[in-house]
Order: sequence, then C-alpha cells, then structure tokens
Amino acid sequence: MFCDTNVNVVTGWKFLGGTLGCKKARNSFLSDKAAKWSNHICQLSSMCKSQPQSAYIVLTKFLQSEWIFLLRIMPDCDVLFSNVEQALSDSFLPSLFGCSITQTERSFFTLPVRMGGLNIKDPTVTFSMSYVASRDATFYLVDALKGNTEFESETHNDWVYSSRQASYKECCDTANQLFEKIVDGESNTHRRTLQRARDSFCMAVSPPY
Repeated sequence: MFCDTNVNVVTGWKFLGGTLGCKKARNSFLSDKAAKWSNHICQLSSMCKSQPQSAYIVLTKFLQSEWIFLLRIMPDCDVLFSNVEQALSDSFLPSLFGCSITQTERSFFTLPVRMGGLNIKDPTVTFSMSYVASRDATFYLVDALKGNTEFESETHNDWVYSSRQASYKECCDTANQLFEKIVDGESNTHRRTLQRARDSFCMAVSPPY
C-alpha cells in the first residue's frame, strides 16, 4: 500500500527511553538493550581484579541505573533480563570476589549497603516493584493529562512525595524480610557475621567519583 510513497511503516519506535508499539517490537528493543548491558557487565568483570571498587561503582551507579529506569517504564520484561542477571551472577560477582558465589550469597548481595549487602539488584525480581512505583507516582499527572481532573502543582508534588514514601517503605520491608530469611538459614557463626555486616554499615565508604 505504501510502496510508492515515502511513508515508513513501523510496528514499534523508541520513545522517552522506552519503546511504543507491538509486543514483538517491544521485546526486540528490550532484548537488544539487555544484550548490550550483559556485554558491558562482562567487560567490567575483567576490571575487577585490578580495580574492583571502580568496577563496582560503575555497575551500581551507572549501568544499574540505566536498566532500572527502563524497568520503571516497561512492564512485564523480567524474562528478557535473565541474561543480565546471569552476567551478574556468573561473571561480575565471581570476578569481584575471586570465587564462585552461592544463590544465597547472590540474594544477600541484592540487599542495600546499609544492611551489609552490595545493592546489586536482580532485575528479574525487582522489575515489578520498579514499574508499580513509577506508575503510582505518575498516576495523578496521567489522570490530569487524560482530562479526568484539574492539574495542580502542589497536589502533584504531594502525590509524588507520598508515592515515594510508600515505595521506600515497601523496599525496606522487602529487604528486611529477605535479610531475616537469609539469616535464619545460616549457622550461628554466619548469622553473627551477617548481622555484624548490617550493624556496621556506617563504615562503608564509596570512592569520591
């Protein structure tokens, strides 16, 4: 129909860091992103031996922030990020510690630094929470754009603030539950070690860059 025109017909297109279109186009976009991040993680893994802290900071402050942003705006993409988690579990973390890690250790490393973890999230687990938090924070704004309510900046700011507080509380509760679950499954010696790591988080220092 459009072969004799300059119209370019597509089934999906990038938009504001995400993508719009059919499921196939969306999955193709997400798969390409996940493959790129997996490759970057493997490259960072090679830095771990000589510059472990720098590699860790690049991962948690840069790469992880990129895919968390995508998880906040794209629903139902956990399966497509399985190779990212595999790169973290099988490449980056073993390179960082110089040995293989167990599934329990991997779960512990997802915890925030204040609880003794490394804050290296599992994207296949956090995707739902990230998307719901973003959707809740923008609900009032979206409702106003649809014409269902009159937009007021103060109301919008209050809505975003309360949504952030609720999301933060949920994250804290989830982290505390995971910590207790891990601790309960360990021996007394390991249990004290994990509790000590949590209680001494104030001594954790990130490099100044």
